[in-house]
Amino acid sequence: MEVDSVSRLARIEGSIAIQQLPARYAMAVDTRNLEALADLFVEDIDLGAGGTGRTALQRYFTAATSGFYRSIHQIVGHSFDFEDDDHASGRVYCRAEHERGNTWIVALGHKLIKGIPFFDGV
Repeated sequence: MEVDSVSRLARIEGSIAIQQLPARYAMAVDTRNLEALADLFVEDIDLGAGGTGRTALQRYFTAATSGFYRSIHQIVGHSFDFEDDDHASGRVYCRAEHERGNTWIVALGHKLIKGIPFFDGV
């Protein structure tokens, strides 16, 4: 099946935007720019008991980052696949270092990201 050039360009632009997400996430967390961090998520994000929307997400990240003085997130790899024209799923591998007092806590891991919704301004 031949894909038209507009659809192909949209897929390429989507790929580039998705490739930027892990780095933007890491930089926003490490600089404590919680507004920029929340802007990486859809406006109506559902945090369950934590509420909905980006304001609720900022409250969540404020609490989550208050337990350590400094952090360094290193994105060491990620991959994704498109599910359809509006969604993708993938994995992000990260080394996160958190400074708490005189101690650095190092965490290595990966996060499965399922059904990433696309939105304007990614």
